[in-house]
Amino acid sequence: MARIPLWGLLALSLFACGDKDQPAQDDSTSTTDDSSATDDSSTTDDSSATDDSSAAALPTCEDTFAACGGDPTGSWTFVDSCSTSTRTADCEAAVWTVETTQTGGIDFAADKTYSSAFKVITKLTYTAEKSCLREGETCEDLAVPLKLDTCVDNGAVCSCEGGGAVDAATTGTWATSGTTLTLTAEGAPKSAEHDLCVNPGEAMELVIKAPPPGTLGEARQIYQAK
Repeated sequence: MARIPLWGLLALSLFACGDKDQPAQDDSTSTTDDSSATDDSSTTDDSSATDDSSAAALPTCEDTFAACGGDPTGSWTFVDSCSTSTRTADCEAAVWTVETTQTGGIDFAADKTYSSAFKVITKLTYTAEKSCLREGETCEDLAVPLKLDTCVDNGAVCSCEGGGAVDAATTGTWATSGTTLTLTAEGAPKSAEHDLCVNPGEAMELVIKAPPPGTLGEARQIYQAK
């Protein structure tokens, strides 16, 4: 977790006062030798102050994942997802791409229950060669049957986009065995197993062992400790 170093500056002001009511002195015998004055060069060197720049940083999707196990108990905020997915298209010359971004998090209680709450935003992209169009059909005509927002003629292909947002909340139970985290959501037909790596107080990474069909990239999610 990145930290911002805070530096403090302390200003010291020194004042010297003379007593005007003292009798005059013979300067020839009372001259003070200033060579014995305190040498301020010994002032404490602040260069030894703690430097927080070495604090652990959150992992990214570019980093190599290695399951390390650990205890997920605690509250975690979602940071990033490292995969997209595709859907089967009716025409071989067409491609569906599904990208999701989300906010929210998950809480793992010590009694082996969990609860999660996410806002999931989905972006759907459909790209099809014009050979996929029926006779008399235009790119713009694809929007309604595909339930997408827009479809435009992009030269050699039809480019369509759509999507939306949904709030998703889940509760269930969790268990760990070695480096495997098993989540069993209430009402789900079966449990889901994940490879797990926890950096206590910093980050948690989950990789689902059986990703949905068409998943591109590592089905990994990165969380930050709250």
